[in-house]
Amino acid sequence: MKISTPTIITFIVSAALAIAGLLGQLNVLDLPGFWLLFAGFVLLFLGNLGITIGLSSNKPTE
Repeated sequence: MKISTPTIITFIVSAALAIAGLLGQLNVLDLPGFWLLFAGFVLLFLGNLGITIGLSSNKPTE
């Protein structure tokens, strides 16, 4: 399994989800904090594998 750098868009979206999840967990915003954090980390994980749907232009070469 080869990993690659996530695209900027993937990183920004996952960071935004993580920040919103943190604010939701701290009860600053009325959001489901845990699930937003989880979704942000899953998106970042998939971005590192190059699996993000249509966003990753870096396909691993064999």
